Formats: sequence, structure tokens, C-alpha cells
Amino acid sequence: MSEVLGYRFALPERDIYERAQRTVQAVLDEPALATVWAEGRSMRPDQAITETTEFLTSIGIADVA
Repeated sequence: MSEVLGYRFALPERDIYERAQRTVQAVLDEPALATVWAEGRSMRPDQAITETTEFLTSIGIADVA
């Protein structure tokens, strides 16, 4: 998303983003991560936000918004 929008997260959002990224990488194996990354890049921003929020909530990262 940041690549599409040209947005670089600032603190504290960057910390939240990096923590979420590490968690996702720990939860998913490399092929699954590549698949969901490609799917995410093909989504509209509103779709990506919804999917990401739902996923992060499901793995225990709450209040990411």
C-alpha cells in the first residue's frame, strides 16, 4: 500500500507496520506470503485496508487503525 500511495509510515505507525509485517512473516510460509502479497498488490486501497485489518485482528494484532 505504501508503494502505491507513495506514503512512508511515520512513528508510531511505522512501528505498528513493522511489527505487523514481522508477525505475518512468522505466521505464513514463504509461498503463502508471496501469494497474499501479490493478491494485496492487485487490490484497490479500500479492499486492502479491509482485508489487512481483518487478518491482523485474526492473528491478535488489535487496534491497527
